Amino acid sequence: MRIAFLHRSHDVYAYTRASYFIQRGHEVYSLSLSKNNCHSVPDGLIQFSLNTSSMLIPHILDRFIHLWGIQRFLEHYCIDVLHVIGMLNCFYLPFCHSWKTILENKASEILITPSVYPALKLAYNVFYRFCDAVVQDSLLTRNAGILYGAPRNNNLVIEVGTDIDIFRSIII
Repeated sequence: MRIAFLHRSHDVYAYTRASYFIQRGHEVYSLSLSKNNCHSVPDGLIQFSLNTSSMLIPHILDRFIHLWGIQRFLEHYCIDVLHVIGMLNCFYLPFCHSWKTILENKASEILITPSVYPALKLAYNVFYRFCDAVVQDSLLTRNAGILYGAPRNNNLVIEVGTDIDIFRSIII
């Protein structure tokens, strides 16, 4: 199976998930939204960067430029599953409806951000409709996600722990 992770560069969640699927024989791609020069990239991960920011292009327009790049990437590489990490990236979900899509949000995006920016509750409700599955990091975030429109089915909790191997060189 061909799996692509859409994420910000240096996202440990993405590399941990990608490593899991690589070890099980899947072809895994990293599609990052900024330059991707992380030192802890798993062997076998195929990396692409969508970095388009410049002084001449307003940052909000990057989202539309990235959208075009993501669609081309998905079609060209015949991606089976698009795993979107981060609620800010859920903007791309309505345009990727012909592929299986998984949305993984982080706790603060569900527990804190909607309280600070109430309009996001409505946006989350809309964008959750375009994903086939949701990954949350706790039962608390799962329940909050359901409150904002996440599906009850295909809503998996995968707790985020610490992978000691990532930090071993710092500790020793």
